[in-house]
Parts: sequence; C-alpha cells; structure tokens
Amino acid sequence: MLKVFRDNLKSLSWVLWAVILVFVLLVFVDFGSSVPGGPAGTTAAATVGEHEVSYREFQLQYQQLQAQFRQVYGDNLTPEIEKQLRLPIQALDQVVNQKILLQEAADLGIGVVDSELREAILEVPAFKDRDGKFIGGEAYENILRSNGYTVSGFEDGMRQDILLGKLNAIVAANVYVSDEEVET
Repeated sequence: MLKVFRDNLKSLSWVLWAVILVFVLLVFVDFGSSVPGGPAGTTAAATVGEHEVSYREFQLQYQQLQAQFRQVYGDNLTPEIEKQLRLPIQALDQVVNQKILLQEAADLGIGVVDSELREAILEVPAFKDRDGKFIGGEAYENILRSNGYTVSGFEDGMRQDILLGKLNAIVAANVYVSDEEVET
C-alpha cells in the first residue's frame, strides 16, 4: 500500500494540499466561534426556554463563586483547582437554575412588592448607621456605586433573591415525606 502512495505521490499531492487547506480553514472557523465573550452577534451564554443567560450574568456568578472559594482556599486557589472544581460550569448551572426558578415563580404568580424590597434593603447592615437607621439615599447610592452596582441593578437582584426565598418557602411548606420514605 505504501508503494502505491509513493508511486502516485505527485498525482496525489494536490489532494493532500486540499485536505490540509480544508482542515486549517475549519480549525480557524471553529476557533473563532468559541472565543471567550461569545460568538460574534451572540449575547447569551445560555438559553433557558424563552430567557437568555447573558455573559454578564455568567461572569458575575463566576466571580462570586471565585470569591467564595478564595475564602476557603486562600492563595491556594489556582486555575488548575478552579478547573478541577469546574467553577465555570457551576456558575452557569447556578444562573440557569435561578432563571428556571424565577420563571416558575412568575408562573405561580409570586411577586415582590416595594414594601418587601424596602424592608430587605433596610436589613442590610452596610446601609445602617451606628444608631441602626438608614444611611440615606445619597450614601446608599455611593456604597452601591463603589461596589460596582447601579441602584436599579442592585434592587433587581434583591427582588430576585426575595422571590427565590418565597418560592423556596412555598416548596418547603408543601414537602411531605412519609414514614416509609424516611425508612427507605
């Protein structure tokens, strides 16, 4: 078989060059679609039903996970450990799960009223002065801005957290495990 290739090498060289060219083109076309930050024209890291998970949402969740694991591992949290822990996949899973739960809450008609949001914000220690009173609108905005949040973005996140808490409470209140299931 090798003798046939050697004898016909000159006539097969154009086929070989064509295969190499196609391979190189496919590598670069595929590589361009997997650049971090997303393929050109795409704004979603994932799609959940009708809802999209933006790359920004994914990055925020990933950064939060990194911060949590950095508290546990300290300086020992290396890119290799992050890879072993599958932090990017965990972050994407968490955002996708949150989208699913928020959709379920919407389907059930669960909502958050402004008074609930106000109470939750007033419970955050960072927004209280020494006397335990609210620090005021301007200081509130400054704290949020210094931490990379907008007021609307922070309050939307708080609404989602409250909504997820309500949904978890409803699910927990309706869970029943029989004695047989406990024994099993």
